[in-house]
Amino acid sequence: GDSLGHVLAKRIFEPLQLRHTSLEPHPGSPEGSAHGYALPGSDFLEPTATQPHDVTDSVTPGVRAAGAIVSTVDEVARFYHALFSGQLLPPEMLRQMFRTVPTGSTRGSNQQGLGVYRYERACGFAWGHGGVFTGYMTSVMASRDGSHVVVIAANGHNQQVEDAVFATAEKLYCHS
Repeated sequence: GDSLGHVLAKRIFEPLQLRHTSLEPHPGSPEGSAHGYALPGSDFLEPTATQPHDVTDSVTPGVRAAGAIVSTVDEVARFYHALFSGQLLPPEMLRQMFRTVPTGSTRGSNQQGLGVYRYERACGFAWGHGGVFTGYMTSVMASRDGSHVVVIAANGHNQQVEDAVFATAEKLYCHS
């Protein structure tokens, strides 16, 4: 069969014209990518660390899609718009994706669907997904129909950065 990178390119990246999005399953990042930093207080550094550590080339080999897709915030937003507006999935699959079950275990979310979280915000519900991976963090909040998408990315991670990213995403989602 085809590789995961080839399938993603043919089914998603190319049709959506995501020219700066790729699967990078090996250590290192494409030239021009933001460097990622493990910050003091991060799970990626010893507890006694006092300085940031560049972890750009420290991505664990074999991570595949879990942290191996490299993109820009604009293209992540374009992907979520296309996904939630029904451009990538037929209506029945989209309904299944948004069918949620209670979790309570994911920060800010009380419901999880198939690959998406429903976040209860001060201004109502937002949908999305975020992630933390060796020196990088991303948070996405979007309307269910994909008409309003906010993406926040940081190239460092510790609890303070995580708190700031979530707070900024909510503020922009609710007030823009």
